[in-house]
Amino acid sequence: MGYYDTKIRLSDMQQKYPNLTQEEFEKQLQEEKQNQEAAWRYQRIRRFINSLALVVVSLPFYLYHWRKIQRGVDIPA
Repeated sequence: MGYYDTKIRLSDMQQKYPNLTQEEFEKQLQEEKQNQEAAWRYQRIRRFINSLALVVVSLPFYLYHWRKIQRGVDIPA
């Protein structure tokens, strides 16, 4: 959800609840912003962990096969 999505949702909320004060509206906007930033942090950490897991799992396979190929190059045909 982006900045404009948040603004649209909050403007819809203002239309539904016209007696909402500016202070309450700003508070809601701040809460939405904090929730959005927390979600972005979570996604960044999750992507990092996924990338790290890929390297940790694939590196031993790569090194094993690389060494096997290198040993095969030394053997004359």
